[in-house]
Amino acid sequence: MRWMRKEVVVLAMGALLTCAAGYAAVDDRSGRGDRKRETADSDGFQSLADELRSRERSLERRELSVADRERELRAIEERLGARAKSLEELRASIDLLRDQVNAEQQARVESVARSLETMKPAASAKVLQALDLPLAIDVVRSMGRSKAGKVLAAMSPSVAARITEGLAQPARGGATPAATP
Repeated sequence: MRWMRKEVVVLAMGALLTCAAGYAAVDDRSGRGDRKRETADSDGFQSLADELRSRERSLERRELSVADRERELRAIEERLGARAKSLEELRASIDLLRDQVNAEQQARVESVARSLETMKPAASAKVLQALDLPLAIDVVRSMGRSKAGKVLAAMSPSVAARITEGLAQPARGGATPAATP
């Protein structure tokens, strides 16, 4: 782009000089070539050439400024891309850790459920009533249906009702209903 501007300036100056030479030749042929006019024309062309050089320098400064801004934008874009990639990796790591924690939690819940299934319904009901409601719901959800029904029947009606309401809601944190034995 820079070379194009220089070519334009060179072509413009060449055209001006050609016009000036043609104008001087016409003046010489017509016999009207007085010295004052030549000096005025020469000063006019000189000022025009100076103005063209000034504009060329101004364009070069703008071009350098634009190039600097483009470099800055590319650097910022690269930093943002690296940061986005880093955040995506962090998100993937967090998702993996969350999945591991959920799997471990589910394994513990299933272990408690299996333990409670080996107990008598009344004893299992006492243990479940002592647990936090969300945990009790997850444990009952992991139990076999017939055993869960017997344990709920052995509980106080208000606790059994709250656990049953929780069972009607979607499972939280990866808890899945167990298959019917």
